[in-house]
Amino acid sequence: MKRTLFVGQNALLLVQPTQKKERYAWVLDYIPNKYPERKRKHVVQAVGEDYFTLMELTPKGDNIPREYERVYIGEGRRDIIDRVNRGLRYEDLTDTARERLPYALEKIVKQREKFFLETLFNREIDHVLLLKYLPMIKGKDLEKIQKERQREKFKSFEDLERRTGLLFPERAIARRIEEELIRYYG
Repeated sequence: MKRTLFVGQNALLLVQPTQKKERYAWVLDYIPNKYPERKRKHVVQAVGEDYFTLMELTPKGDNIPREYERVYIGEGRRDIIDRVNRGLRYEDLTDTARERLPYALEKIVKQREKFFLETLFNREIDHVLLLKYLPMIKGKDLEKIQKERQREKFKSFEDLERRTGLLFPERAIARRIEEELIRYYG
């Protein structure tokens, strides 16, 4: 089951099934094979970078990916990951993977800063109603965002923070994505 992020009219971030494939994933947990006689392999739990797909991967040989490592899982030659085994539900994640998910999502949001700025904060149409779905954003913040956006588009999360006083917009976005993953694929 694959998921994608989109901005809809009635919700800010909504995770929906998609047929598109992830190209990169961020490692949440490495689970070694405790029973080698069963010919099982080590597995990795990860979250996709583009569509936030929760997935189980098999590393190549004896590769042990580090936590929060960005690994290539797209078509063609892969250095660390051998194959994508299956999509996971949130409840299938280990406790360690669940604990690391918010931080991995925050790293992904920071890396895709331009996308989120354009999608959520710099649009000409009024997205104030959509922004209210972000955790940690209050009514005063919405007014400041709208006023500052009319003056000039935001260039970065840092610029957004400086001009509006809104702290950690990447954390608010990451929290919303996690809420959607839990709500729709718990």
